[in-house]
Amino acid sequence: MQVRELMSRQVVTIGTGDSCLEAVTRMQGAKVRHLPVVSREGLLVGIVTDRDLRHHLFTPRLFDALGSTPVDVLLSVLRWPRSCPPT
Repeated sequence: MQVRELMSRQVVTIGTGDSCLEAVTRMQGAKVRHLPVVSREGLLVGIVTDRDLRHHLFTPRLFDALGSTPVDVLLSVLRWPRSCPPT
């Protein structure tokens, strides 16, 4: 079996300026646990996971800002981009 037989072709993504609440909403709507994060140019800049969101959003000071925390803030906390080989 090859990856192309298992991969999703209709990928749900999130932009760096979108809120973490939007990321949660998209994950729930698409029934996924990971979202590729793309720049305005459509380039992959990172991946945000449900675990990333839980760890970041459920701290008391950030829980209040659930709807206003941009995804790029979360990625910077997670130290993205992680090293990825060029394609």
